[in-house]
Amino acid sequence: MSETDSYWVTLVEKIVGIILIIISGLMLYYTATTTALGTYNTMFGVLGAVVLIVGIFLLIVRPPE
Repeated sequence: MSETDSYWVTLVEKIVGIILIIISGLMLYYTATTTALGTYNTMFGVLGAVVLIVGIFLLIVRPPE
């Protein structure tokens, strides 16, 4: 793999991580503010937290070179 390929892979990984963090923030916000979910409120909260952890993981970890 060339040097430029590694750069683009790292850039896309960071962008996907940021998008996942934004999506999880929206999930957690709407889970906390709405009552329409009823009994599934906890499930969506946990899913939002899992997506947040994956997004942070993608921002922190570096791909192998």
